[in-house]
Amino acid sequence: MGITAVLIIGFLSLLIVLLVQIVLIIIGRFKNKEKNISTAVLASVLISSILFPYGIVDSATFEEPNVIYAQYEGVANCTQTLKIKKSGRFKHSSICFGVDEYEGTYKIIGDTIKLHYESKAPLQSKLAYGIIKLDSIVSDNDMGTIMYFRDLRDEKPIPLTIAQYEL
Repeated sequence: MGITAVLIIGFLSLLIVLLVQIVLIIIGRFKNKEKNISTAVLASVLISSILFPYGIVDSATFEEPNVIYAQYEGVANCTQTLKIKKSGRFKHSSICFGVDEYEGTYKIIGDTIKLHYESKAPLQSKLAYGIIKLDSIVSDNDMGTIMYFRDLRDEKPIPLTIAQYEL
């Protein structure tokens, strides 16, 4: 909620500055070229922020589509997300008081996903695995569970809910 309030206050402040600049331009009869350009830029930025609040470019369109998408929401809205790509690669993100993103390769053998992290891993081990348990009754965002083990000795797996499964 705090960051939203800051963004709203910042937007309203820029809107007030724009209105003051427009009044000054009208009083000056559009003679100050620099003020005209800066006001036009400010107006275009505010208009684009209103028309495209989530941005103009969607970065997800440049990514390879997911074969499996699974997510877990824990305490304090901390989330773990696992995106399995068709090319043999995966992305694992952990959002909790900061964002940690990990990438690597995977192999699916039976109901097990073997994950091999590249340079950076959630724990010291670069190997992790998940056991896929599909539900017989499927809902929109719950097709089953991946029991995600952070390393080979992990005794408490994280239950990632499968929202997309296209294997």
